[in-house]
Amino acid sequence: MRTEASWLLLLMACGSATGVVGGPLDGTDNGSDNLADSGDDDEDDGAEAFSLEQAIDIDRLMEHLGALEDIAIANGDNRVYLSQGYLDSLDYIQRQLEDSGYDVEVEEYTITSYDLFSADVTIDSQAVDFSVLQYSAGGDVTASIQAVDLQIPPGAPNTSTSGCEAADFVGFAAGTIALIQRGSCTFSDKVHNAEDAGAIGVVILNEGQEGRAGVLEGVLDAGDPPTIPVVGVSYDTGVSLAAAQDTSRVRLDIDAAFIEQSDYNILTRTPGGDPSRAVLVGAHLDSVQAGAGINDNGSGSAAILEMALQMAAADYSPTNQVRFAWWGAEEQGLIGSGRHFFNELGDPDPEVFDDLDAYLNFDMLASGNGARYVYDGDGSAFPDELGVSVASGEIEQLFLDYFAERDLITIPTGMEVPTDSYWTVAVGLPTGGLFSGASEIKTPGQADAFDGRSGVAFDPCYHLACDIVDNVNPDLYQQLARGAAHVVQALAEREAPLARTARAAAVDPISPRLPRPVGCHDHVRWDR
Repeated sequence: MRTEASWLLLLMACGSATGVVGGPLDGTDNGSDNLADSGDDDEDDGAEAFSLEQAIDIDRLMEHLGALEDIAIANGDNRVYLSQGYLDSLDYIQRQLEDSGYDVEVEEYTITSYDLFSADVTIDSQAVDFSVLQYSAGGDVTASIQAVDLQIPPGAPNTSTSGCEAADFVGFAAGTIALIQRGSCTFSDKVHNAEDAGAIGVVILNEGQEGRAGVLEGVLDAGDPPTIPVVGVSYDTGVSLAAAQDTSRVRLDIDAAFIEQSDYNILTRTPGGDPSRAVLVGAHLDSVQAGAGINDNGSGSAAILEMALQMAAADYSPTNQVRFAWWGAEEQGLIGSGRHFFNELGDPDPEVFDDLDAYLNFDMLASGNGARYVYDGDGSAFPDELGVSVASGEIEQLFLDYFAERDLITIPTGMEVPTDSYWTVAVGLPTGGLFSGASEIKTPGQADAFDGRSGVAFDPCYHLACDIVDNVNPDLYQQLARGAAHVVQALAEREAPLARTARAAAVDPISPRLPRPVGCHDHVRWDR
């Protein structure tokens, strides 16, 4: 993929099924000691067989997290894409791998970033609360405002059709600012219809129901951005504007621009193993702007780094090649992984996919109030989701068996999680992964099953400045990191290939030219 996708991944608020599966907790410590006897004790030619699971040590994982936190502290307290903090994070991973003997590929791609430098909105020279919609054009325009098919008072959520049809703009006065209401179609559709009608700016008011009355925030189409400034206001502000549209003058002063820059993924692979049956293991390395991103996703990045280092230290040669990837710009919409998996035409790249037997994704493994989530590969919990298959179910079962044997309860999470595995799920590559929870609130039943506090988010520091080393749960982290290592090695030693599953005929092909999911594990959409 070489062109921007249509939607931005704004939040990673991660939902799940409410039930749990696995064996009952027996009151024992399910931390590192409980995993000590889980390795493969078989002997091969007089030597103890290598156990990647047992090679994963929590102290070394925490050392990697500490290094990533130090990098963030030295660079404005974050490791966000395109920043020096992200570049230094890449350098840390690269140096660790090269010092262990790996050949490292730094995969460069062009990313178009959206920068909002300043913004001001006034109505009759009086400032109002507003937001600039992501990917709004810049501009400084002053004009009267004209309401377009508003639904006041509001009906049910997502029933307003304001601005959704070209016919809504019959009689619209070119050269004015359009006042449009949130509702049943995308913001981009509304704005493009307004542009076609001659609007020089757009103000979008919230729809007005409970939870949809405050200042509207949203995302436009990055692949087809508007040429006029677009802002959001509250329902009440919009109603006032509509009432005074014949007399009010509105100024939208937005300074924003698209800037093309280079960003990077880091890739490596084991020198041994069948390259036509490769297992790809991935984690995103970037953080959000707000913080260091030590759980999200330093935890996944450190876990797969330690797997690679321990394989090298043991001179381990798997049956199937193992490949490792640290993705960039996941927090901006799965961009780094999308660039890797898709070619310049926006189609799945055969040079990437044809040699892959499976993809495993590890995004957030150490949530402070977390749980043990396993991707629902067989669709038993999320039957209507894209990507469920027999093969993905086999990967899920490897995880479930591992945790059940240790009396560690698990909970399913959907395969359509908007993280880097989204692409592999969409094209039918067998996929699996683990997750420890984000902003969803832990229920009393989940607190009983996984310990921790009910009524509190699985990760209380999700996408916040407090996502630092002190935020992680070391016991949970080691459990999930070792479970991840166990399944990576199981697939690396698997004799029979996993079967791919074609997309259902009713599912449109997923490519970077088409919309990505917006929101996170709870599938919240911010485009309408």
